[in-house]
Amino acid sequence: LAACQQHSVILAIDDAHLMPPLTLKKLWTLVEYAASAGAILYIALAGHSALESQLDTLTLHHLTSEPVVRYTLSPFMPKESRAYIDHRLAQATTQAETVFTSRALTRIIKAAQGVPGTLNALCTNALIAGFWAQQRPVSARVAREAIAQGQDPGPSQLRRW
Repeated sequence: LAACQQHSVILAIDDAHLMPPLTLKKLWTLVEYAASAGAILYIALAGHSALESQLDTLTLHHLTSEPVVRYTLSPFMPKESRAYIDHRLAQATTQAETVFTSRALTRIIKAAQGVPGTLNALCTNALIAGFWAQQRPVSARVAREAIAQGQDPGPSQLRRW
């Protein structure tokens, strides 16, 4: 950090909600160390709503005692979820409209409840299930099975796939 004197450094951590509380506490030690070395360290944490709960706990109050900016993204609305999936498919294929049936997308969007990471995971599961079923576009039935698989991967479902 001595080389960072006269500069500001930003440490960005994605999926910070997965960090153990002890690790989050140690980030404050890193900030203090940087300050003692004459550097300015900003920490940007991105994560699910569980992160906000962790940061709000009494034991982590020192991480939020400095001026901070908090921004919470609301879950996508169904129309936004569809646009998000369409965009992701457009990046991956030129035939995005033939990947999922409309009913399959409706099921995926409803199950994901507007969470982008869940949309990604459910679409991936449905694509894999569609591949194994040799089905294109992926049907609502295959999407339903993929959604169930993602929620409760029981041994009978794993064996079948």
